[in-house]
Amino acid sequence: MQMMKIQINKIISSNWLNIIKSVKHLEKNHSKLHHPFICNNLEASYIGENLCGESSFIAKKLLQNNGINTLVKENHKGIANYRDHVFLLHDSIIVDLTWKQFLQDERSSFIDCKYLQYIQFDLPLYFVGTKEEINFELEKVVNLNRNIFGTINDDLFQIEKWWNDEKDVTYRFNYDRCIESGVIDSRDIFI
Repeated sequence: MQMMKIQINKIISSNWLNIIKSVKHLEKNHSKLHHPFICNNLEASYIGENLCGESSFIAKKLLQNNGINTLVKENHKGIANYRDHVFLLHDSIIVDLTWKQFLQDERSSFIDCKYLQYIQFDLPLYFVGTKEEINFELEKVVNLNRNIFGTINDDLFQIEKWWNDEKDVTYRFNYDRCIESGVIDSRDIFI
């Protein structure tokens, strides 16, 4: 499993700029792609908020091009404020290019905030690992959030639910079918 995680990381990291370029072409309104306080470091500023579908679509195709098949899993949260999230799953390895969107805290109102610095500069740009590994990272984030702000951000309560593999929606992420039906244009994909 460790070798597969290394391979997935290598594929994604070596194609990162093309992944972002493709996401921008698939979703023209990408105002929450980057953190507004961090302008001079594209990797550290990356959040990917509300772009999990586009990011997963691109990453799934990229990994497929490299012989790694993944499932696309979807989770929902809330009834009144309906939100969903998709991520990739290869065996027990979670691949999530937009995991940092759930770690943001509006109380981080300046660039020198220790919480913001940790989330954007210390954590991996995207997540590749097991459920246990993401839960370990999330526990550290929750504890840091509590230590810095005194209380935990409401969005961090039960945050691990975003990565339960509740519903398989892989069929919706079929690249060839999306091209054939005109949902996407192959010229918008740069991987």
